Amino acid sequence: MKKQKKSRIFFAWTLGIVFAVIVILTGGDNAFAQKKFLSVATGTTTGAYFAIGGGLSRIVKDKMPGYELAVESTPGTIGNLRLLTADKVNIAFAASDMTYYAVKGMEQFKNEGKEKYKSLRGLTSLYQEVIQVVTLANSPIEKMTDLKGKKVAVGAAGSGTMLAARLMLRTVGLTFDDIKPDYLNMGDAANALADHNNDAGFFWSGLPTGSLLDLSALNKIRIIPVDDAAMAKILKDWPFYAEYIVPAGTYRGFDKDARCVASPGLLVVTTAMSDDLAYQLTKNIFENTAMLKAAHIRGGDISLKTAFVGMPIPIHPGAVKYYKEKGLSVPAALLPK
Repeated sequence: MKKQKKSRIFFAWTLGIVFAVIVILTGGDNAFAQKKFLSVATGTTTGAYFAIGGGLSRIVKDKMPGYELAVESTPGTIGNLRLLTADKVNIAFAASDMTYYAVKGMEQFKNEGKEKYKSLRGLTSLYQEVIQVVTLANSPIEKMTDLKGKKVAVGAAGSGTMLAARLMLRTVGLTFDDIKPDYLNMGDAANALADHNNDAGFFWSGLPTGSLLDLSALNKIRIIPVDDAAMAKILKDWPFYAEYIVPAGTYRGFDKDARCVASPGLLVVTTAMSDDLAYQLTKNIFENTAMLKAAHIRGGDISLKTAFVGMPIPIHPGAVKYYKEKGLSVPAALLPK
């Protein structure tokens, strides 16, 4: 009994010390308790979303007193939108095309219903994300149709990369039944190429893609270009896609421009976010783009000039307020109803 009593006294004494330290560190004004914690769903740790999410977290910490932003690594857009609408995160990075499919109840979202995603609101378009179909430089694969019968990394199961891979293969008359699909994220896909376990892989990210930088450090790589016919079909069927030239020199040993498909990444929230918070986030993003560029070179592409490019959902009222202050006219189709 005496030992139990002494244990209780020691525990209470320790708890009191911890509380006292918290009070001292927070200035005794209960600042710790008043802190508002936010979270953002990004992407894999080797992608641009994750890196720029880190930059956004630093902006929130340095420029928005009273807030902290936790950066969550995820498989990508599809999961991000589901986390966002389930109130598991406050902010999400998302590809424009996947967001379009969500609000239309198409593709991966067809069994979920459009109502689930009607609360989605945009803060801004970010930068173009490029779908790169990559193989090693000494590979016999020269064009998309050469992927037939080959083992190809097509993105994690259920990911936006997987869906984009399926659509791109469709434009050249192939399906997943014509290849040997390997459902890997970008980091694992790069490792599989380096180890000669795969013949090619689909990589969807802002440039340069971290996993491809790592791969090209020891292996010369080549991007399989999209030919004229496939590009024309993609642009006709999916207007949110755009042609994008990956310039020579993007990766070590990559010495020839390659024509690819791209769509913009977005920063997305829901109607649950207050107008004030959405305003603060939008304002601080555009007034501190240098911090985003320091996190990843594509952060330097974020601009008021492209804030609405490829945006398939209404802009949040708080963001609309900031854009009006900057003299921008938000397209009528993007104004919240």
